[in-house]
Amino acid sequence: MSGKSACGDQYPAGEPFKDGSTGDTICLVADGSSGDRDLELEFARAMLKGFEVFKAKQASYGPRNISSMGLHGVAVRLNDKLQRIIRFVTRKGPDPLDILKADVAIQVIELCNQFGIEGEDATEFAYRVAKLTGKQEAYSDTWIDTGNYGFIGYLVQNGLWPE
Repeated sequence: MSGKSACGDQYPAGEPFKDGSTGDTICLVADGSSGDRDLELEFARAMLKGFEVFKAKQASYGPRNISSMGLHGVAVRLNDKLQRIIRFVTRKGPDPLDILKADVAIQVIELCNQFGIEGEDATEFAYRVAKLTGKQEAYSDTWIDTGNYGFIGYLVQNGLWPE
């Protein structure tokens, strides 16, 4: 049975990188061996999206944000993501402050404090900024991040994560 390639449009199966760069290409093949070829293909596409997110975040943060805390740090980050998912699932809609990027929330609250706005008033203002600016993590991104932290944990546990 022939399968469909899930290497993504940027890296079609069997072709060199379009931008002339060098690198390794790993293709996932949806061959139906699970019993559902279409589901295999969608799973592979989700993994590719996760890989692109992983690369972008590593370009921003580097590996030390993980290696400095080890498995404990990965578990804490994974727990944060799982708690967010639980809130999504158990509420009618997500609370924008809960999914506001932490650094933006802290900056907004600190700015409020500088102007004498503190406590619940600062939190309410950060909530409004989250709603107005769209600085919220999409629900689907939280699932991708959860998967990525699982892979990162695997790499750390097996000594494959750089120091």
